[in-house]
Amino acid sequence: METYCEICDDFTEYEIIEEKMGQKVRGVLIIYSGKKACCLKCGSEVYDEEVLEYNSHKLGEAYEMKLGIKLKQ
Repeated sequence: METYCEICDDFTEYEIIEEKMGQKVRGVLIIYSGKKACCLKCGSEVYDEEVLEYNSHKLGEAYEMKLGIKLKQ
C-alpha cells in the first residue's frame, strides 16, 4: 500500500498498526482500540481513509458503550 507522506514529501509504503487511542467526545474521554497508518520510511502517521473510517466507527461504539446508549445509524 502506498500513500503520500508529508514528512518524506513523497509517496511511500506504509503499515497499519493497532493501538489504544483516546479522544474527548462532548467532554467525556473515550478510550478505544484503533488503528494508525505509519510510513515505513520515517515512521510518521500518514492518511488512510479506511483507517479513519474504522477509528470513527470504533470511537462511536466505545462512546455508546461508556454511556449505555445507542446512537442513530
